[in-house]
Amino acid sequence: MIVLHSEMRDSLHRSFVTATGQPPSWSSISCPVTGSHNSGKLRRMMGSCLVRYICSISTTYLVAVTVWPLLKCRGPRNLVGTALAIVGIALCPALIPAENIVARAICCLVCIDPLFRVLDYSRQWRMGTVTPDSWWAYWTFLLPFPFLLAVFGEKQRAQRTILFDWKYIAQIMAGLSVCAMALFLCVRSHDVAILRESFLLDHLFELLLFIVVVESLSQVQFALERLCGFDAIPLTNHAYLARTPAEFWFRYNQQVRQWLYVNVFVPCGGRRNRPTGIIAVFLVSAIFHEFFFALATSRLDGYQFAFFMLQAPAVILSPRLERLAGQGLGGRFAAQGLTLLWFAVTSPLFFHGLNRVFPFISASQSWLP
Repeated sequence: MIVLHSEMRDSLHRSFVTATGQPPSWSSISCPVTGSHNSGKLRRMMGSCLVRYICSISTTYLVAVTVWPLLKCRGPRNLVGTALAIVGIALCPALIPAENIVARAICCLVCIDPLFRVLDYSRQWRMGTVTPDSWWAYWTFLLPFPFLLAVFGEKQRAQRTILFDWKYIAQIMAGLSVCAMALFLCVRSHDVAILRESFLLDHLFELLLFIVVVESLSQVQFALERLCGFDAIPLTNHAYLARTPAEFWFRYNQQVRQWLYVNVFVPCGGRRNRPTGIIAVFLVSAIFHEFFFALATSRLDGYQFAFFMLQAPAVILSPRLERLAGQGLGGRFAAQGLTLLWFAVTSPLFFHGLNRVFPFISASQSWLP
């Protein structure tokens, strides 16, 4: 048995009492051998989590493949296949232990892609617009690249000749470097007293970093798809320049916006019944976000649902801001300022869930319970 030297023991005792105000339980202090044992245990836990993650993703695509014969039918069988796909794919992240929040969250994000693809394929089959309708066409459609390009037929329309260009490599490296810098600043924000003490300043800072990261990742995604021979639209198209909430959501996450347009907005009336279509779009988005955040964090609080449902009336009223933006340079700045203010006020609802997945994002204590 290995015994700690008395000097080391006294030093650890003083440090522990200074930090906690309580004497330590020496059974919890590990010696080098115990530390090595814990390191091995940690590696085994990480390996188990990785196995669970791979099993979860594999099960997701197994469900998507299995329901294909039902999706090819019209009437009740198609609806049964669609329902089985929704339930089966949506619950696959639950195969990962609840304590692995980050792994569950990443799995939820990955599972959204095949879920959207299956739902779009089912809709198009009911409408009779699936061409070709072969097993190979369905399987290649399920391949998750380009990511979230989940409307059947869009992948083929986006394909072009592969042309290697060093500017895309530079774009990828620059985007990843900016993301790394933003992550570094996010972690170091905990050392800034004013950010720890002020939720408002801390939230504005993390909102700025979020914009930088999303725009940078969008450039990385765009360059990578170009290198692979796809002329797909970028994930985000400078959403921070939006003059209205409607323009913001048009620029933000364009692949998902395209999917929601053809699968939710148009079936609910489209431009002929614009308010109903907008409410339906944000209702679907709110349900998806609330469910997957709750699944990842094991907590259902309604903040994601509230955030996305608040966007519906803002988008419906956006034409009024458009008229303000059309009244010269001053009107444009006023409209853009009001839009930024709107998202600064409502985004704490969204970031509350994000902070539960990545606790290092926020340096201050949230105002929300």
